[in-house]
Amino acid sequence: MKIEPIEYMITYLSEDETEAKYKISSVPRGVMEGLLNLIRQVSYQYAPGYAPIAFKLFGITDITDISNQYAETVREIASNIRNIYTKIPTDNQRADTPTKYILSYEGKVENELFARDLKAYSLDNGNVRKPITVDILNPDKKILTVSEPQNVSLEILVIMGLGIIDAKDQFKPSESTLVQGAIEQYLKGDNVIRMNANFSPILSFSYKVVGTGDFQGHSTAEVTIKTNGGIAAKNILGMSSVIVNTMLQNLGESVYVKYQPTEYTPEEKQPVDSPIESLQLNPKEYNILKKDYGYNSIREVITNVDKIPESIRESVKRALRSTGLVVHDKK
Repeated sequence: MKIEPIEYMITYLSEDETEAKYKISSVPRGVMEGLLNLIRQVSYQYAPGYAPIAFKLFGITDITDISNQYAETVREIASNIRNIYTKIPTDNQRADTPTKYILSYEGKVENELFARDLKAYSLDNGNVRKPITVDILNPDKKILTVSEPQNVSLEILVIMGLGIIDAKDQFKPSESTLVQGAIEQYLKGDNVIRMNANFSPILSFSYKVVGTGDFQGHSTAEVTIKTNGGIAAKNILGMSSVIVNTMLQNLGESVYVKYQPTEYTPEEKQPVDSPIESLQLNPKEYNILKKDYGYNSIREVITNVDKIPESIRESVKRALRSTGLVVHDKK
């Protein structure tokens, strides 16, 4: 299978970079849908992130058996803890960036305990060591509520990983790299409640495929990606495309998928580097521009518009203008 280079551009990026919208250039419709579905799966599976995998909790008087993971109160607290999003600040990321740490609270809770109340500590040989700096991305996430003031001791083990890991699978050989050393020692300790963990920082990955109306059945796509802030949404598509290329090549496919991000431009502007297939040309116009003149991108067409044969020049100009591009008539 041979796929022509696919280009994308970011048409929207939120201020906190947790949401990005992409426009992907024109390719055959079947190829576009299959490729985007694969990229979405890869994005969820291989985007790295931090997630809580276990916790210890003391001081909540209505929990009679802390080891009973099916107690209603424990289940509710575990669900809240599971959805605490964290990352190591960018300016603190080094070769020795911690891949595991403890979020902890020790003290009296008057009514509610929130993620912002937690402190972060390093973990070494199963023991909490020194304070470290961790960004809690959803600080207003509520962890628990008490009916009256109580002294609470809470420890949450957070590690870096990929994809989703079920609590019962944490000690399987295939996951051994996650539970070696200090982590394994901690998980085998007393009063530890293990949880399912979702490491993916991606909250949603959606796309819409739109036909271009050309005679070859090409389509473009609009992709929207939202993350929890652990990874900037603008980096997801490029990262996943590299993995997809490697996977397909390992399967023996003759694939050439090249992603070339263009500079961010406002949504109302059109990418002049999109392929000419995104223009609504009839077969004659397309064959002349593509085969006779060798033009592959809209940029090449608009730059050399005065060289296009007069028989199709005005029609091509109209096609260019229909995309929102300004075409100046040369004097």
